[in-house]
Amino acid sequence: MLAVYRIIIVLCGVVAFMPISKGMAQDASVLHMPKAYVSAFLDRHSLGLNDNNVELKPVVGSAAVGYWIRDGIGVELEAGFGVSDDSVGRLDVDHVSTLGASLRLESPPISRFAAYALFGYVRTSYDADTDDASSSVSLPGGRMVLGVTYMLTPKLVLDTAFTHHDYDKEVRINSFRLGVRFDLGS
Repeated sequence: MLAVYRIIIVLCGVVAFMPISKGMAQDASVLHMPKAYVSAFLDRHSLGLNDNNVELKPVVGSAAVGYWIRDGIGVELEAGFGVSDDSVGRLDVDHVSTLGASLRLESPPISRFAAYALFGYVRTSYDADTDDASSSVSLPGGRMVLGVTYMLTPKLVLDTAFTHHDYDKEVRINSFRLGVRFDLGS
């Protein structure tokens, strides 16, 4: 899995440093990104527990704030909370919170579309209840997000992505996210 992360980081780095030609974007104003942005997402998690072959699908709401270091390279902080919890058999899982920090690499827009990748650290907390006991679980680890944005207006961007959380051998979380990003003044 580490080799895949390295390959993706190299590819995203190459895309982020590619020269931008006049024909790549429909509007010259999209080539200069505003310095800061805010985002809101809904994530449909797929939480897998390998020991029990159990898969739970809570829905998580997230908000992020980001800052572009330069065009195509930014840093992002994210916080999330459970919107809809899930249960399987006697196991109930409540998503408590998600906190994360990531590096964002985004390609120049082509016909209003741009590809991006986030690489970072995330800590996800769950409360798990069974008939016999309750426990709280905090999962720290790496996260990789691969996504596509579509510019609705010069400041409003539709965002969709696949995320993979790499915690340990026992727990895996993949999710599909849909959201919006609002670019603040330049």
